[in-house]
Amino acid sequence: MDTQDHGTGVPVRGVIATLVAVAVLALTATLVSPLQPVAAAPRMAEPEPSTPRDYSPRLGPLFNDPLDPLQSGRINRHIRWSIESVPKGERIRIFSWNVSSDAYERALIAAHRRGVSVRVLMSNGIAEGQAGTGSYSRLKSALSQSQASRRPTQKSWVRTCTNSCRGNGGAAHSKFFLFSRVADRTDVVMVGSPNLTMSAAGNQWNELMTVVNRPLLYETFLAVFDQASRDEPVVPPYVTAEEGDTEAWFTPYTGGTANDPVLGMLNKVKCQGATNALGASRATRLRIAGDAFVGDRGLQIAQRIRQLNQWGCNVKMMYAVMGKRIARVLFDPSGKGPVRAQHYVQDLDCDGVYDRYIHLKSIMVSGNWGDNTNNFVTMNGSHNWSGFGAASDDAGLLVQRESTMLKYTDWFDHMWQNKPPYNGEDPECHSVPGESEDDEEDDTTPRMVAGSAAWGREVLTAETAWKYVNILD
Repeated sequence: MDTQDHGTGVPVRGVIATLVAVAVLALTATLVSPLQPVAAAPRMAEPEPSTPRDYSPRLGPLFNDPLDPLQSGRINRHIRWSIESVPKGERIRIFSWNVSSDAYERALIAAHRRGVSVRVLMSNGIAEGQAGTGSYSRLKSALSQSQASRRPTQKSWVRTCTNSCRGNGGAAHSKFFLFSRVADRTDVVMVGSPNLTMSAAGNQWNELMTVVNRPLLYETFLAVFDQASRDEPVVPPYVTAEEGDTEAWFTPYTGGTANDPVLGMLNKVKCQGATNALGASRATRLRIAGDAFVGDRGLQIAQRIRQLNQWGCNVKMMYAVMGKRIARVLFDPSGKGPVRAQHYVQDLDCDGVYDRYIHLKSIMVSGNWGDNTNNFVTMNGSHNWSGFGAASDDAGLLVQRESTMLKYTDWFDHMWQNKPPYNGEDPECHSVPGESEDDEEDDTTPRMVAGSAAWGREVLTAETAWKYVNILD
């Protein structure tokens, strides 16, 4: 396992931002019915397992569309069926910022009762917000039973971390799911953007990557999980491990721009000199699906994206939350013009709170990357692009494989062509007295509004509100 020490994290957070004038042009899109897509999504039959314990996890990426009955819940079922298919004597390790689901609870408790070692890590802020009646309390009670005869390595538990588990700030924000065996698969690693919640299916566009039979990657994820379970800072907090064409990475991370995991990927992109399989020249293509671009680190990432767009890369991006300094950079009409972008959220009742929103944190590159002029690269994970994100526990994969990149870009293209209606874009929705697009208020000030002159934020519930009350970045 290769390790790198890039320092410890300091949390800063800026959440909601005013829409600048140039962004309006960049974000204009034709609205379509969410239930009548313009182009069909990539779909594949998903048979129910014949018994609750014979599901062999599908490899590669899966995607969730909360508006499509054929896609919504696909990732949730994939994880739940995997839990139900772990045999007695095996291990389940789950790191999810939020755990809030009766279905997941039942599956995990049943696994524990049939002799599986079940261990779950989640955010202490979320656990406290459940007020003793939610998934955390029920899992804690159930997983503490029937432990006396178990070896120490097979005991079950659920634990929390106050901030990041392996650093000094941030949050316990990872979303990865480890299984020593699922039916005929071994060393199963699932990592991506969804938490163990129903909102992950019904309110968010998410993705999840599954890899198996990669013992180095599996053992690295397991080692990071074991570190996190102690809720103590570690050195080094930033870890990478490479096996074949796949690299795993884990934050907390801070330490300038030189080795930032997101900037590190973007800095290897070259817009000119890309070739196809026959050697013909073409522009490097860059597709970005990011939940949050905020704070100074979000600005640095945006500046690199803007630079690549100006240098001739074929760039498109989708996002949910963005600081206004970042919007000014990305949507500057000078030079080769603004970065093509879509604000991918829904606020159907005009209350200023997003009902649905993109939750992916993925980057796809096709073309000149690293030392290969015909490369295909995908980065996924749970990592938001902010200083607070750098200080948090997060994880993801960097995969250099054509088939993986094509699946991600096919899904990106489907979403791009089927942008759902967002009533907040109606000028009459959320007129805010005293607000204007020329407002010079610093973008570290949280806001609650959405509309033609301002943006809102993700779904506001008792389980998410703490992020915006306690964190300013």
